[in-house]
Amino acid sequence: MRASPLLPLLGVALAACADPAPLALGEVQSAIRNGTRAPQVVTLPVGQQKAIGWLHDPADPGTSFCTGTLVAPRVVVTAAHCLQGRSVERVGFGIGTLPTQPEGVFGVVSVQTHPTQDVAVLLLDEDARAQVADVLPVAINRTRLDAVLLGRIVEVAGYGDTGDFALTGRFFAAVRFADLDETFVTVDGEGRQGLCFGDSGGPVLMPDAAGTPLLLGVEHGGDSSCVGRDLLTRLDPLQAWLAEVVGEAAKLSPAVADCSGLSYLGRCSGAVAEWCDDSGRVARMDCGAYGRACGFVDDATGYYCLEAGDACGGVTAQGLCLDGTAQRCVGGVLQADRCGEAGLACVLGEGGAACASPEALPDRPGAAFPTGGAPVGADAQAGSHLEGGCAAAPGGAPVGGLLLLIGLVARRRRRPR
Repeated sequence: MRASPLLPLLGVALAACADPAPLALGEVQSAIRNGTRAPQVVTLPVGQQKAIGWLHDPADPGTSFCTGTLVAPRVVVTAAHCLQGRSVERVGFGIGTLPTQPEGVFGVVSVQTHPTQDVAVLLLDEDARAQVADVLPVAINRTRLDAVLLGRIVEVAGYGDTGDFALTGRFFAAVRFADLDETFVTVDGEGRQGLCFGDSGGPVLMPDAAGTPLLLGVEHGGDSSCVGRDLLTRLDPLQAWLAEVVGEAAKLSPAVADCSGLSYLGRCSGAVAEWCDDSGRVARMDCGAYGRACGFVDDATGYYCLEAGDACGGVTAQGLCLDGTAQRCVGGVLQADRCGEAGLACVLGEGGAACASPEALPDRPGAAFPTGGAPVGADAQAGSHLEGGCAAAPGGAPVGGLLLLIGLVARRRRRPR
């Protein structure tokens, strides 16, 4: 996957992007090639796809120079080298598939860069939901990665150079988790897809056992082919720093308080249930993240996550392969990707049915991503894990029981006033 070139920053970025892997200095890059508009291996609700946005100069928000990921309503994580040579007044964050057609454009009021690693945290000038009501932050992985993940297929994304002037904006690519050291995750496009110029700061994503997408790292640099190996700075070793920086910024991001006529009965925004809670604030539940559809339950509950049923004609969130088409039920909506038209095959991986090259399959197909369960709600982050039993949530609670508890608690809060 590729996005717009990083020419304004290339001179200052090269020194910062020099990596310890056997990549020449001149080979460092940052964008995506041969990508797709929709994620291929990680089930991302539309709201979380919108969390992946572009960095721009406020004087020209229709162009991008890097990529970033919203991890809290006012907090974006990106690469530190993207900010070199730029004052905070010359950095903005945009949400939308195309920078030329933004759904939301935000100023940046502060930038915190890690003292030794290529990671930066941006604080936006307002809650992103004020302009993009359905945007959902992506949870940061907070548990140490393990070499058992090597060989898995993961998702990367960005607004970088696609190699085709007609293809601009945000694209996703499926790449192999090829290597791991104390600083970087190495991914390999194996000559098919990959990051390219302009994708710096973009995410590498992988689902946990419950299907919850987690942000493992941010794009640092890679080889100039744009379909080879890339280094992404790991976030799990930086948890103390991230907890302090992101936590302080998150305190400035209360729930949006203006219900704007929204009642306790609420509404559905795609797969997201929204309602006005007892404190007069907009509350949300991402039903699609749990393989459910949003719909009207009853007069006491209003719009909420429906019980598991046949909303997609028997196709589940995990999905299936049918006549060369990858089919998945996302938020109660049947999604079908015609793999054959792209010269790919439909495969069943840990992220569900997806289009991929057969030789790019994990060495251990079907192996679950070892983790301890999903965070509670779209904004929860501290409960995310990457190791532990697949049947247990943090603290030993079964995942099924945890989801049931979420439903009971949320419904109890939604009684008519």
